[in-house]
Amino acid sequence: MKPKTLFSIIWLFAMLALGHYAFAATLQVAPVNIEMATEQQATAVWLTNSGNQQEGAQIRLYQWHQENGKDVLEPATTLVSSPAITSLGAGQKQLIRLIALKAFSADKEHSFRLIIDELPGENAGTDTRHTIHFLLRYSIPVFIASRALPHDDMSKTVTCQWDPARRQVVLRNLGMRHIKLSDLLLTGQHSRELAHDTGLVGYILPGSWRELSLPASSLNQATTLKLTLNEVPYECPLSHTVTPFNRVTAATHLR
Repeated sequence: MKPKTLFSIIWLFAMLALGHYAFAATLQVAPVNIEMATEQQATAVWLTNSGNQQEGAQIRLYQWHQENGKDVLEPATTLVSSPAITSLGAGQKQLIRLIALKAFSADKEHSFRLIIDELPGENAGTDTRHTIHFLLRYSIPVFIASRALPHDDMSKTVTCQWDPARRQVVLRNLGMRHIKLSDLLLTGQHSRELAHDTGLVGYILPGSWRELSLPASSLNQATTLKLTLNEVPYECPLSHTVTPFNRVTAATHLR
């Protein structure tokens, strides 16, 4: 039996066992990918309470950069939200404004993360026998760039390299804008599919890189990693004989 099938069966039994419970997750956010121009002073985000009771939310902004392929978040001082905390009645929508406190430079892209935490509602804890309420956390990317900042030609600004020591592919972004990474497909000879991961994988900020671990069972057969970068198909040929990726050299080069 395939692992995915087994997992589905286990999940089904779990749902049957909890069939008399209601799973509540009622706070919704739109949009989930925010882009501002440096020429703008503010942009809008909408919170919606689709439930039948009062819900609260805390809104925070963090400056976002990447070091050694890892995300680093620091409290933002140049971009703020208004309000920073709110309460929504059943079915209510709330406008959240993201406001720039200063003019951002037009020569690069500026990256932030908008963190929205759902707070316990007014009836939280009053009836825990028949409700499991998950408090949600949204982490939404916010990118600020000038309309005049050119879009990258990813055939020239993206590189991929095989790291045999760690069994990873390393993607580097040498461009001036972020890369949205999604839909990984690992293939072997004659385009035979070995592994497939659909949906969003993550982001690579300008001047950074991201490591993609490949299934150990497929490594000897894999010849190509196909993926989508900013909605554009991209192929990374896999060579098991290239020079290993040097993170120290890359960090110096990318600064």
